[in-house]
Amino acid sequence: MKNNYVEKADTLRLQLQFAIVASGTLLGAIALQALYVVLVKVPIIDPLILISRHRVGLSPKPVERFVFLVSMLLVPVVAYGTVLKSGRIHVVLSSEFERVVSLAIPVLLSIALFSPFVGFDFSQALLSGRSMPPEHPLRVMGACLLVAGAWYSWVSVRSRGVVTCNRFTASFATGLFVAAMLLQIFAWRLLSDASLTVDATWWNSADAVIYTVGQVVGGKTVLVDMPSQYGLFAEFIAPIFKVVGLSIFSFTALWATLQIASLSAVFFVLQKHVREPALKITVGIALVMVTFETSLWLIGINERYWQYWPIRFVWPALSVLAFYSYTRRKTLPRLLVISAFGAIGSIWNADSGLVIELALAAFIVGKLVLLTIEHNTASTPERRDLMRAVVLHVVMLALAVVGTRAVGQIPPGMVTSNSPI
Repeated sequence: MKNNYVEKADTLRLQLQFAIVASGTLLGAIALQALYVVLVKVPIIDPLILISRHRVGLSPKPVERFVFLVSMLLVPVVAYGTVLKSGRIHVVLSSEFERVVSLAIPVLLSIALFSPFVGFDFSQALLSGRSMPPEHPLRVMGACLLVAGAWYSWVSVRSRGVVTCNRFTASFATGLFVAAMLLQIFAWRLLSDASLTVDATWWNSADAVIYTVGQVVGGKTVLVDMPSQYGLFAEFIAPIFKVVGLSIFSFTALWATLQIASLSAVFFVLQKHVREPALKITVGIALVMVTFETSLWLIGINERYWQYWPIRFVWPALSVLAFYSYTRRKTLPRLLVISAFGAIGSIWNADSGLVIELALAAFIVGKLVLLTIEHNTASTPERRDLMRAVVLHVVMLALAVVGTRAVGQIPPGMVTSNSPI
C-alpha cells in the first residue's frame, strides 16, 4: 500500500509538472511570436498563395525560427527548475481530489493536443489514403478518440500497483518495431537503378543529396568546388563509397543503415522510460511511421526525403541515446560525448547539429546556475564538472567551425581526389 501511495503521488506530481511546462511553453511561444512581429519588420507575405482554410496558420519562417530557438534554450532550463523546486514541495491532498486531478490532467492535455487537428483534412488523408473534401468529416477521428478514451478509462479505473518491467511486453514491442522498420526499408527504402524514374521524387529533393555525394566521390571538395545545401555530410561518407563504389543500391543501403541506427537509439530510450504496455507497443510503430515518411506514402506521395531521414535525424537521435547514458551516470566524459555529437553534427549538417549544441549549452548552463543557487555542498563536484563542460563544449564547437572555414578557404588548385577534409 505504501508503494502504491508513493507511486500515485509521484505520478500526480509529474503530471502537474508536465501540465505547467506544456501550457507555459504554449503561452510563451504565442507571446514570443507576437513580440517578434512587433519588434522586427517581418517580410510581407501574400496569404492568397495558400488554401483559404490554411491561411490563418501563416507564419513567416523568421518568426518560426526565432520562436523555436528561444523556446529550445529556455524550456529545458525551466523544466529542470520546475522539477528541482517541486521535488522539495510536499502537499497533502485528499484522496478524492488527487484522483480527480490525476484523471483530469491527461484528458485536458489530450484535448489541447487533439483540438488543433479538428477541421484539418490532412489527418483524414493520413488515415484513409485519399484526399478528403473540405467539409472535414470527423468520423474516423471521432472513432480514434473513442478508442483512446476507452483505453485511458481502462488504465485509470482498473486496480493496479506499481507498473514493473514486463519482459514479454518489452520483447513483443521490440520485435514489432524491428519488423516494421525492416518492412519499410525493404519495401521502399532499399532501391536499385531500376527504381529510377522521371518523377519529381528523383530530380527534386533526391538529386540535391545524391549529386553532392557523387561529386565528392569523384574527387571534388565541398565548399571549394561547389556549395552544399545540407552541410558537409558528403565528405564524411565519401570514403565508404570510394571503397564499395557509388550506386543507387549502395547509397540507399548506407542511408538505411544510418536510419536503423537512428531509430534504434530513440526506440531504446523510449522503451526505458515508457512503462505502460499499450504505449510500449504502439510507440515503436508511431516512430517508424513518422520517420519513414509513411504519412506521405499513404496519400500517394512517393517521396523519400533523405534530407530529414537520416541526414538531419542521425546525430540528434544518437545524442538522445548519449544524453540517456549521461542521466544514468552523470560524469564529464559522458557529457562530452553529447558535445562531440553536436560538433560533428554541426559540420555534417548545421540545421540539426547546432540544435544539439545550443540545447546542450542551455542544459549545462541552466543546471549549473540552478545548482549554484541551491548552495548545496554535495553538488560541488558536479558543478565543477559542469564548469569544465562549458569550456570544453565551446572549444569543441570552435574547433569544428575553424576546421570548416579552413577547408572552405583551400584554393581549388590544391584540391586532389585524395584531399582529406
